Amino acid sequence: MPASTCDWYLITCLTHLHAGRGDTNYDIVDKEVQRDPINELPVIHASSLKGALREWFRQELPGETDKKDSDVVNTIFGNDTKRGNSTQLGQGTHQFFEGRLLALPVRCSHLPFMLATSKTLLIDCLTQLTEFGLAYEPAQSIIDALNARPEPVEGHPLALTTRSFTEQDELMLDDYTARTGAPIPALNTLLGFTSGDIALFHDTDLKELAGRLPVIARNNLENGRSVNLWYEEIVPRQTRFTFLVRHPHNQNTFYDTLHTAGRPVQIGANATIGYGQCTMTRLPTNTLVS
Repeated sequence: MPASTCDWYLITCLTHLHAGRGDTNYDIVDKEVQRDPINELPVIHASSLKGALREWFRQELPGETDKKDSDVVNTIFGNDTKRGNSTQLGQGTHQFFEGRLLALPVRCSHLPFMLATSKTLLIDCLTQLTEFGLAYEPAQSIIDALNARPEPVEGHPLALTTRSFTEQDELMLDDYTARTGAPIPALNTLLGFTSGDIALFHDTDLKELAGRLPVIARNNLENGRSVNLWYEEIVPRQTRFTFLVRHPHNQNTFYDTLHTAGRPVQIGANATIGYGQCTMTRLPTNTLVS
């Protein structure tokens, strides 16, 4: 039996999210979201995700005093150990991996929105699981169904839907003219989007969509006057991310606490105005036997 195992989680953004890069720039957008350095898609860095979860656990499992975390929190996330005049880090039992983008909401001419993703993004996510010793039972059926669908071409995403559209009733996804194909129910289940439609975009188009996320103007008022104005990039609500948590075998305190509490986790900035409220759902996986 392995000493440790991984759990796989789906993050669903209930409200807009701003996990900021933390650096200063002189572009039009002052505060940009975190992005993967390879594919330039939005991401939630592991340190941001771990910090958000630790703060959430502090509220669910308060420490003995305001300045001391509970033993459970320190065990899962690690702690600062005082030894004489020095401070040493005590490593936690859990490892938290970054939140990778799985799907973005995209405006639709005939529906409120669809979830936009790409074949490459999905297959990369599903095949990555085996590298961490996990098996997701529907993975191969999803991959086979994706390979059986027409390849999305630039400018023409493939809407996986049972709805029919005539030439006079053209389906538009943002600025793109969509074609239609049969849905993949297992994919809808994976994304937690069983009542909506999914659109497969060409990688170039998805990157372009993710490159122009919504930007909100923010200001600071003093005595009724705006003394500061900045522009902040957001990841819109309904976005999906996935992440992995490695933990000792048969130690389920982390999941048990999330599941029992049953309330959203706040990630990123602007908590006081409702940003970053997310649900976390553990996806069903099995541990591969080596």
